[in-house]
Amino acid sequence: MAVGHALALEIEQKLGFSLRGIDEGKFHIMFVCSGNICRSPTAAGILRQMLARTKYKLYVDINSAGTLSYSGAPAAEFSIAVAREAGVNIASHISQSVTEKLMDKAHLVICMALNHYQILSQNYPQLRSKIVLLKQWKVTKKLANPSIADPIGHTLTFYDKTYSEILKELKRVFPAIIVLIKEFLKDSGIDI
Repeated sequence: MAVGHALALEIEQKLGFSLRGIDEGKFHIMFVCSGNICRSPTAAGILRQMLARTKYKLYVDINSAGTLSYSGAPAAEFSIAVAREAGVNIASHISQSVTEKLMDKAHLVICMALNHYQILSQNYPQLRSKIVLLKQWKVTKKLANPSIADPIGHTLTFYDKTYSEILKELKRVFPAIIVLIKEFLKDSGIDI
């Protein structure tokens, strides 16, 4: 590792954030749901918290977007409340729609439901290899219901169940995410 890179890494670790350009040396993960106000920001918040306890935290950028044209909205109140109860802060989230730029930038796109996977696969067939369906990813048997249900319009209890389901699935695929991050860093010549 070059001296300059080692010094920059040491400073970044003390500061807790990256000094480099937003895209330089980062593995980009994007979660996708419908309106980008419930499931995908929740998943992004959970994964950020999981990665914060690893040596990879400075090398991963996590965001989320929606398949619907619904930009500029905050996360749903119940999503914020359930996440906060679990120690995850998504209160500053602002929704955005999936764009070609976001899709190109992402190294991994994780869909919350089958319809999101189908929409993205159809609209971005050239990027299909990096689009996965959270519940079906790394599962050999085809699931009868590979979607995480949209909690919008439901009770706080339903939001809590949605949070728990997303957390369970992210814990299940976390080792696979780490493998992808390690491969990216190795291919980028970044030694940590």
